[in-house]
Amino acid sequence: LHLDSFNTSNYLKNVRNNIIKSKDIINASLQKGSTGIYCPSRALNILDENINVRFFDDDPYLYNKYLPPFQNPIENFSDCIKRPPENIVLASRTFNSKIYKKLINGGFDGNIINLFESD
Repeated sequence: LHLDSFNTSNYLKNVRNNIIKSKDIINASLQKGSTGIYCPSRALNILDENINVRFFDDDPYLYNKYLPPFQNPIENFSDCIKRPPENIVLASRTFNSKIYKKLINGGFDGNIINLFESD
């Protein structure tokens, strides 16, 4: 990538469009029922403060900790399976397929939505 060919305006427009698309996906999921976000730290920059979602992460260090300003603690996979939300939004490009398989193999039967599906 040469700096001369980099179009800042197009880049910023793409970033804005991706943020809007991601928010729309999460909001559409909330319209369909309770929603959890798996790997919430990947979505923090786009979440509205008053959004009512649950957070799931496999990092034991994050378990039961909070992501300000959100009111729900971070739960783990076991919590997700024991008390599943109706929808899970996967917010990890790197581990998307691994988390998807883990959810399916663990018995999760709700909707699984990949935040980056159309990338």
